[in-house]
Amino acid sequence: MSNGTATDNIKISQRGTGVTLTVQATVYGTTISGTSNAFEVKEGNKLVFISSEQVIPIDTASGDIKVQIQDQDGNPVNATANVAVNLSSSSTTGRFSSDKNTWSTSNTFSVTIQSGQNQVTFYYKDTTPGVHTLTAKATGLRDGTQTIRISVDGSGECSINPNTAFVRETNKDFVITFTSKAIMDGGEIQITIPSAFSQPQKTSPAGEGHISITPGTGVTIGDWTISGYTITIPINTMPKDRTITINYKKVTCPNSTGDYTFEVKTKGPGGTLTPIGTMPKVTITLTSVSDVKVSLDPTSASAFAEYTITFKTSTVGQLLSNVDKIYIKIPKWHRSPGSYRCSKYSNKYS
Repeated sequence: MSNGTATDNIKISQRGTGVTLTVQATVYGTTISGTSNAFEVKEGNKLVFISSEQVIPIDTASGDIKVQIQDQDGNPVNATANVAVNLSSSSTTGRFSSDKNTWSTSNTFSVTIQSGQNQVTFYYKDTTPGVHTLTAKATGLRDGTQTIRISVDGSGECSINPNTAFVRETNKDFVITFTSKAIMDGGEIQITIPSAFSQPQKTSPAGEGHISITPGTGVTIGDWTISGYTITIPINTMPKDRTITINYKKVTCPNSTGDYTFEVKTKGPGGTLTPIGTMPKVTITLTSVSDVKVSLDPTSASAFAEYTITFKTSTVGQLLSNVDKIYIKIPKWHRSPGSYRCSKYSNKYS
C-alpha cells in the first residue's frame, strides 16, 4: 500500500448479480474494512455450436455444422469485424472443409465469421470410428465445443464375380467379396440374395446354393447364420482394408432378364444395420443361339423344295417349352407351304 492506496486485479469465474467486494486491512493493529457497491458480473460473448450433434458414416462428409457468436443469454451477436474461428478435433484423423470439396490436411482448420454476420458453416469427416470433440476458438470469445460420432454402420465395399449370367443358367458359381473400410471389430455384415436365385444353404456342400465363408488375413468371425435368403456374419476382429469371401455355388439363375441387386448392410458395435453405398449386382441376359445352319434340297429352284434349319443354344442356360420362342423369317420371294414340320429331340429343337 502506498499513500493509503492499494491496487490489485481480481477474476470472477461465474456470472452473477448483486455481487459485492469486501476489503479488509489492519492498520496499526486496527482492522478496517470496506464494501463496494453491488454490481453484475457478465460472462461475455461466446462461440456456440447451434447445429444438432450428428452421427455420420466413416469418411463421409457431415451435414452443415454451424458456429455462432452469442451473448451470455444466448442471443446472436453480429461481428463488428471479421472474426477468425479456429477449429480443432480431438481425433487426429478428423478433417474440416468449407465446401465439401477441399479438405484440411490436419485436424485443425480456420473459418471466418464475416463482419456484420454472426455465424459460419463448415463440414467434418473422419476415418476413425468413435465419439470425437470439435472445438471452436476465437480471440475475445469463450470457446465452444460439440461432439460428433463417426459410425462404421453402412461402411465397406462389396463386389460379386462374375456379375453376369444367362437366364435359367444352372450350376453357376459366384464369389462375393466384402472389403472393410474401417475397423469393424464387434460389428456385423448382412447379405441378402435376391429370391429369384437359388436359396442359400450351408448344410450340403454338394447341394444347390451352398454357401461357404472364408475370412481374410487378420479377420475372425463368429457363428454365421442363414435365414431365408439372408446371410448374417458377426465379426470378432476385422481391421481396415481386410476381406471376407463368400462362395455361393451350384446356383440356378433367374427366369427373367434384368439387374439383380444383392443387398449388403453393415454395422459397428452397438450400431444399426445400414446399407452400404454401392450394392453388388448380377445382370441376367437371354440365352444365345448360335451356329444356325440352313440346308436346301434340291439346291435349284423348282416347284417344291425342302429346307432344313438347325441351331444350338449356348453352353449354359436353356430354352423352355411353351415359354421361349424362336422366330424364323422366310424370304419374301418364297411361297410358304400349308404346313411346317418340326422334329423334337432331347434338349434340342429344330
